Amino acid sequence: MPVIDEPVGGTDPWANPLVTTQWHEVLAAYQRSGGLCGICREPVDLEVKAGPYQPTIDHIRPDGNDDRSNLQLAHRGCNSRKGNRCADQ
Repeated sequence: MPVIDEPVGGTDPWANPLVTTQWHEVLAAYQRSGGLCGICREPVDLEVKAGPYQPTIDHIRPDGNDDRSNLQLAHRGCNSRKGNRCADQ
């Protein structure tokens, strides 16, 4: 797992209410997931800046809200294929 310059939220990266930018959400989701895509369970590379392996934030329940308990790390391609449905559908 790559070293992230600054810890997000101390020991629990989801506990910090000041995490507001999309990139910080990606970093927090990365730390929470151990660097794995929440959809395919393969590693996510934070250095990828475009294309199907770019890190993104996915809504676990598309009809849910933006609460961090409903957000997970995902490859852009996985997130696009999943679309507006739950991963098990």
